[in-house]
Amino acid sequence: MSATILVVDDQPMFERLIRNMFRDQIDDGLYEFVFALNGKEALDALAQNKAIDMVLSDINMPQMDGLTFLGKVKEVRPGLKVVMVSAYGDMPNIRKAMNFGAYDFIPKPIEFEDLEATIQKTLQESSILKQAEKARELADENEQLQALDQLKSRFFTNISHEFRTPLTVISGMAEQILENEGKWPKNEGITIRRNSNILLDLVNQILDLRKLEAGKVEAKLIQSDIIAYLKYIVDSFYYFAERKDIQFQFDADVEKLVIDFDPEKLLRIVSNLLSNAIKFTPEGGRISLHVTSGAQNLIIRVQDTGVGMSQDDLSNIFERYFQVLPENKASVGTEGTGIGLALAKQLTELLGWEISVESEKGKGSMFQLSLPKTNSAPQVDAGQISGATAEPSSSLEPEIPLAIKAQEAAGDALPRLLIVEDNPDVTAYLRSCLEDQYTLLTAVNGQKGIDLAIEEVPDIIISDVMMPEKDGFELCQT
Repeated sequence: MSATILVVDDQPMFERLIRNMFRDQIDDGLYEFVFALNGKEALDALAQNKAIDMVLSDINMPQMDGLTFLGKVKEVRPGLKVVMVSAYGDMPNIRKAMNFGAYDFIPKPIEFEDLEATIQKTLQESSILKQAEKARELADENEQLQALDQLKSRFFTNISHEFRTPLTVISGMAEQILENEGKWPKNEGITIRRNSNILLDLVNQILDLRKLEAGKVEAKLIQSDIIAYLKYIVDSFYYFAERKDIQFQFDADVEKLVIDFDPEKLLRIVSNLLSNAIKFTPEGGRISLHVTSGAQNLIIRVQDTGVGMSQDDLSNIFERYFQVLPENKASVGTEGTGIGLALAKQLTELLGWEISVESEKGKGSMFQLSLPKTNSAPQVDAGQISGATAEPSSSLEPEIPLAIKAQEAAGDALPRLLIVEDNPDVTAYLRSCLEDQYTLLTAVNGQKGIDLAIEEVPDIIISDVMMPEKDGFELCQT
């Protein structure tokens, strides 16, 4: 492989000398020389030729001397090896050059064997350093690829769970309906519809993300009362906060504000923020949505007293498929796809809005959405845009009570079966299948399942794997 050497000397005869000395190596393609008469020409050559492997430079030259040139090389190409050429009588400058970072020096008059040995040594070390740098780059790339692979693996594991759970419920309920022809229990129909909506919402989020990436989503602004619309969105979440004993507060510093906004996308963004706040806030915590009308912008803040995030989490929180994995899973969910916040971020960018987050581990998070206060879109009455329904996360479905003894009167004669499952629809489906053969106990997470198993000592336990507090594996180990 050919090595490129930049030679800097103000004497034209030096070029002829070098070409004559290394005639065989040049003919064999081992060395390629680039020549410059002073430091300025040499800097131009470095800028034009990124393949230069080393520099051989005189010290005493017009326009820009070798020492000045050496300093410039260290700025533009820090790792490039520079060998200085000077007479033995110029030792002060040689010492300066070595102190400035020169790799080596060659005394004049030049001995061919010394020069060739120095060039070989310099090129060899440069090659080793380049290989080490490439190895570091490959290691960094491999680390990034491994992180991406783990992210994708976690996403597909979670997305499979998110799809499988409602599909299991729908399939099971449908079989029960077919087996009991002519009987269509209302509760089963409601359960099927709810799980179908969960699947539809999940598919819509994935499709929306893909459409955004492909540039196929457009802003559809209207001009209406955004305060009334936010109240409408928030109403869907009071119930879910209450089920976790979470205080939920909504307030705005204005009663009415007519501005431009996209109702469908605002619904999606705020719903994702509120769903996450409820999901990651333990029982007894607080959540608030504050609306502040500034001079130029409307500010929407969703704040919680949840588990919070580390600085590493904050830097990745809006990345696709990224999920915060809390160190302590107590009281918070473990499911999710990592799509919601990425979708919220891309929707805000599409609309020209801004979204940001502040958080501290163990102290909660605050997401802020900023909308410009403009009035140019078509006017629509607030009552006409409340047709859509906010879709809280499926993980916010109401919990089944800690223990339900399905057949208290005659249950003592039946085997006792404990169902540990955080999805109420799956629990309801299993109950409908098993309640005639067993006395049923239920728990909504691994820790409560352990507590109930110790207290009641069931004959059989059916457990989910992915649950809050303790998962199915931890339950089995206990």
